[in-house]
Amino acid sequence: MRCLILGAGAFGRRALHSLNPEYNDITVVDKEQPVLDGLKGFRARLVREDAVAFLAGSKPGDFDWIIPALPVHLAFRWLLYVLEREGIRCRPLPVPQGLAVPNTYYNSGTLYTSLAEHTCPPDCPEPDGYCYLTGGERLVPLHSLLSDLSLPGCAVEVVRSHQLAPGVGGIRPERLAALYRAARVAGRNLLVATACGCHGVLDMVGFT
Repeated sequence: MRCLILGAGAFGRRALHSLNPEYNDITVVDKEQPVLDGLKGFRARLVREDAVAFLAGSKPGDFDWIIPALPVHLAFRWLLYVLEREGIRCRPLPVPQGLAVPNTYYNSGTLYTSLAEHTCPPDCPEPDGYCYLTGGERLVPLHSLLSDLSLPGCAVEVVRSHQLAPGVGGIRPERLAALYRAARVAGRNLLVATACGCHGVLDMVGFT
């Protein structure tokens, strides 16, 4: 399995431990050399580069999984990067408040949402249908709930994060390609969400 880990901090290191470089082909990208130096004992390709720029320069077939381990909404930042690189006039917009999503938190126009009302353990295996910590039912995963959102004058695209190991989520490169195609034909504002079964982040891109 060819994995691209974007970010070499605490979350990137956890992903590297969990995915086991002895059995997987792993590339780790971070712009900070001292952080990368802390991973030199692992069997992984270490690349010093801006993670979003590296992802934008890769091809969909280069990796099987992309593991975001950065303090940014990767799919959204990647989309802005590739659109602006092609000369498409776009800009980030604040996500509208009052969306029908659970347990919201806004920060600088970005919306975070979660089915959980508690702090989740870092090694949660994200079981289907129930909460790992409380045992409570989770009949509709958050990525499905977000896919059903409807906003006037706005398209909605959800990039699903899949559980690759306890506490480690990954997205498919082809899903990013689909996000790009949707943005090119949207003709209106686009709400971009990345979500697993319990947690999600939403941003909005506007076109001028």
